[in-house]
Amino acid sequence: MRALLGTTPYAKALPELPTPTDGQGNFVPPLDDINTLWTKINAAAGIPGFTPPLLLLGGYALADFGTALTALKAQFSTASTEEVLVTLKLAERNAIQDVIYPLLKSYRQVLPTYFAANSPLVASLPRLTPEPSSTPDAVLANGIWNAPTTQGKITWDASTAPDLAEYEVRWSPGTTYDSAIEIVLGTIAPAAPREFFTAQGLGAVGAVSVFKVYVMTTTGNERGSNTVKITRTT
Repeated sequence: MRALLGTTPYAKALPELPTPTDGQGNFVPPLDDINTLWTKINAAAGIPGFTPPLLLLGGYALADFGTALTALKAQFSTASTEEVLVTLKLAERNAIQDVIYPLLKSYRQVLPTYFAANSPLVASLPRLTPEPSSTPDAVLANGIWNAPTTQGKITWDASTAPDLAEYEVRWSPGTTYDSAIEIVLGTIAPAAPREFFTAQGLGAVGAVSVFKVYVMTTTGNERGSNTVKITRTT
């Protein structure tokens, strides 16, 4: 519009472009404004040096934009619904954990009264909390899109924890890491190459996915790395 209609009121009425990280409240209104202006331009007559309809590169027309905008609004609606459902599921999970924990604690207390102290059943009782120990230092992780493998590649520094058990690579849905909904993608032994390849959340060009590398100790302590954000470029 600025190139073809720069001296007209249409160009002066152009809204500020949203950024890709804006939410629906900031992202959609400028696009609605563009849709309105584009419709007015296509219906206009007598604009010096311009013959409607206005087409973008490759013959992209108002109808194409309208279809994309409708699809975007539907996706925002779907995302909003899913976020509510995730919040509900997390609350339900936490409620179940609150019920289970005292039962597990009672089980640990009562089992030794039924069996000898050296019984395998007593000796193999799992801990409810990690043993007293210092939390390990976090490792520094990095990530890139690896075109030859069509996967993201995550690498990290070696942990200095003397009781290192393994590394865990975890992924969080969305573009902001949320440890409440993270998923373990894989474990790597201390002596193995410190790299991990994954296509999780990177199914299409432009997709963004976030990861962390956790240091896991033999005492059950853990510490997550910085957030690694990978964007698929090819």
